[in-house]
Amino acid sequence: MKNYTILILALILLSSCASVYLAPNGDQIAQNHQTVAILKSDVSYKARKNDDLNALNSSAESNAYEFQQEIYKWMLTRKSSHNFNVNFQDISETNSKYKKAFGDTNIKELATEEICRALNVDGIIISNFYLSKPMSNGGALALGLLTGVYGATNEAIVSIAIKNCEDKSLLWQYDHKLQGGLLTTPSSLVDALMRNASKKMPYNIK
Repeated sequence: MKNYTILILALILLSSCASVYLAPNGDQIAQNHQTVAILKSDVSYKARKNDDLNALNSSAESNAYEFQQEIYKWMLTRKSSHNFNVNFQDISETNSKYKKAFGDTNIKELATEEICRALNVDGIIISNFYLSKPMSNGGALALGLLTGVYGATNEAIVSIAIKNCEDKSLLWQYDHKLQGGLLTTPSSLVDALMRNASKKMPYNIK
């Protein structure tokens, strides 16, 4: 019971105010999008002394696909609830087309025009996660929280943005800083992020 109480207390989420940008006529432009691709997330960690950099890089790569999957699921949920009027390209198709066109090239090294052409979409969604520590969908990290190995609080600086493929411009961006014991998995972090961010996206049906 004591450990259960500690775990409940660890699931308290604290967050700062989010920053939202919408381009002029952004709502109108977004409503003309037919298909949008959600790219693999860019993930980085706050390095600590004695960290195994190879292990961190491996974890970042794994988390990048997990965040992409969770964001995709959130978008499909909004669409199935008739809140969004845009289609989202299946992420397996997105990743396959990206790999075929660019190999292992980092998204940051590519122009929006190149990505849009390769994926054949009207818009692309990119996301960046800067975390104080790696995340896991297993139970090991949760145990680490209880025993104090990782500390009780994770911090995340997150940015999610929509690029318009027609003019290659930034259409919308949402920046947020989150912290709390709830942030133990990619699923819990994306859930905390998207509960508010998805409501502010220009794809919402007016």
